[in-house]
This record gives sequence, structure tokens and C-alpha cells, in this order.
Amino acid sequence: MTNLEVLERIFELIQVGQWPIANGEPYQSFGLGQQSLSIIGGENLLECNQLVNFLHSKDREIYRSYSRKVFLEKLMAFIRPIKLKDVVPTQEQVREFFSSLRAEELKKFRVLREIFGIALKSPGSPCLIGNFKIYHFPTLRNSFEQTIGPTLQLMTVPKEPNYLIEYEVESREQNRAIEIADDYFKMFVLFLRHTIGTSDERFEVGILDYSAWKGRSAHVICGEQYFSNAERYGSYEPIPIDDPYFTNSESGYDKLWENIDKVNLSKLGKRICTAIEWIGRSLIEKTVQTAFIEASVALESIFTFSEKTIVTPSILSQISESVALLLGNTTEHRIAIEKQIKQLYSIRSGIVHAGDKEVAASDYNLFIQYIRLVIAKLLTEEAFIKCNTIEDVYSVLKHMKYS
Repeated sequence: MTNLEVLERIFELIQVGQWPIANGEPYQSFGLGQQSLSIIGGENLLECNQLVNFLHSKDREIYRSYSRKVFLEKLMAFIRPIKLKDVVPTQEQVREFFSSLRAEELKKFRVLREIFGIALKSPGSPCLIGNFKIYHFPTLRNSFEQTIGPTLQLMTVPKEPNYLIEYEVESREQNRAIEIADDYFKMFVLFLRHTIGTSDERFEVGILDYSAWKGRSAHVICGEQYFSNAERYGSYEPIPIDDPYFTNSESGYDKLWENIDKVNLSKLGKRICTAIEWIGRSLIEKTVQTAFIEASVALESIFTFSEKTIVTPSILSQISESVALLLGNTTEHRIAIEKQIKQLYSIRSGIVHAGDKEVAASDYNLFIQYIRLVIAKLLTEEAFIKCNTIEDVYSVLKHMKYS
């Protein structure tokens, strides 16, 4: 559908004027009184939302620089005067509307949020990880004061932050800048958990979500006897975020942070980033069965040709053989790895198909180690660095197999 066709349909769905809400139908209104625009009825609302989403996301530049909320406000401001005349927009009017959105100046926004669970060994200067900056606010307070002046006090309400993380975004309005930065902040936490490589609860880094060190009690009654148990749980050890470990090139961590927001990332690079996100989710997950499934998704996101692929025995053989070729040093070593990956996938199958609840932590940890080693190999070995697609990877592996 063209933009004009979509807008013509939106015009058909919109009614003008004040509408009673007592009839109980879902509705959405824009404006007040007789000049308000309304969409009445659940089906109409669903269709209109889908059409607005289509218009918002169709043009990548507009999608990247306007939040849906602001885009909708501007769209309704465009629609109102035309709809009030009881006509539909012309092709030229539609073209001018989208041109006006693209014509607005792109601005640079520095988005900062408080980050928890980390520490800087050298707090006197910002820690740079990829395109993220991490500040110890009490130490660098003066530099912020020089940058933003009197508004600094707003950053300390309701309390002064300890550590801040910053990400710079180009956008046309601040709502979208925050949305984009928050997406990358979520990825930062997941990528960082991948580099830590453990689900150990003593570590927890949080930006938008943070649980921290907590207490819990259990109360037990048996006849006339009463017992209580109190314990502390959760994270208690801050991560030294400026330690060279987190940008180590031998493990591929330097490339990992380069890829997190890299423009024009290769197809293989996107697969690796997706896998890292799933590993991060897996390591944060508290339920080992769910964590195991998320880990398997990480591996499949690298090696399967399509996200809709079902893991059949032939696909499993392809994945296990690929991992073996990547990581094994000798024929015997590769045979052993292939066997272990198939055994680990039998655990996955048991969880998904048989509802198995008993998953050994040692099996999960082994699975995570293998997947992290695969990612490190793809990020650091010259033959795979040159690969742009999974097909390229399979071509290299085929030569390894028959050489």
C-alpha cells in the first residue's frame, strides 16, 4: 500500500465530533468538542493502529527520529484540517507531510541513566566501552556542572546518582532519543552479562531494571512448634567495569562492543549480536529450564538459515557438527564435542516436549561455555571475521571438514 492509500483508509475510519462513551465501545479521541477526531469500535481501532504503525515504520529515517507518540500527534495535526473539510488528502499533501517530517533538524541528544552494580577503579575519568560512557558522578560532578549549568540540580532529584551511563543519539525529538538509548541500554546489560559468562547471583548490573541485595524470610509451623528462617540474597559485588577484561581482544570483546550499534552490520554480525542478547537473557534468567531454552535459541540464531526453522534431527546434526568443527582441535576432540552438543540438545528436547523440570546446573553451564566459545571464535579467527553470512561460515567449515 502507498502512503496515500493508507491515509485514505485512516480517513474512512475517523469520525468527526464529540462521541458519547456510554455505549461501552472501545474508542480513541484526539482533541475536544466538535473538532475532535475519533476512532470508534475495537476492530476499527486495531486496523487504525496497524495502519499508523505501517506509516511510522515504513520510512526508516522517520522511524529512527520520531517516537510513535509524537508521529501520531503530527499525523493527527495533518489530518484534522483536511478531515474537517470532509475531503481526503491529495498525493501532494501526503508527500509534503512526510517531507516536512524529514526536513526537521536532526539533533544530538546525550541520554544518561543511573547504572547500578558496577564500580570504577579509576573514577577520575569516564570509562569508555564501545560508544557508551560511564561516569562516577560524585567525582565528575564539576564537569557536569560546567556542561549543563544550573540544571545540574535536576539530575540529583530525588537523590544524587552514584554512577551514570551515557549514550549519544541522533533524533528529531527527545522522546525517540530516550527510546533508542533505552534499547541500547538493555542491550548493554545483556552484552555485559555475556562477557561475564556466568549466572552467579552475586553480580547484577542494572540500568532500567535492578533488584540488588534483598532479604527474605520463611515461617514454618509444625503442630505447636514454630521455626523461622531469614536470609539475604541477590547481588552484592560490584563489577569493576573499567577492567581490561571487558574489552579484551583475544576473547573478541572489543569487537562485541563495536558491533552493538554498528551501522550496516553484516548478516552474520546481526546473527552474532542476536545470539549474545539471548545468552545475556539466559544468564539473567532465574529458572534454569527457561535459561537452557534461551541458550539453545542463542546457538540456533547463529546456525539456522531462518528464524522460522524447526530444530529437526538434520538441523541438530548440522549445528552439532558445526560447533565441533569450530572448536575441536583433533578428530577425537571434534567427535567428543559433537556428541556432547547432541546430548545437551536432548535435555532441551526433554524440557520442551516432555516438561522435564530437573536440569543440572553443570549441564547448563557447559552449554553456555560452548556457545560463548563459538561466538568468540567467530569474532576472533581470521577465516570467520571475513564471513558476512552464515553461508560463508558453512563454506569455511566445509573446507575444514574435508581438508
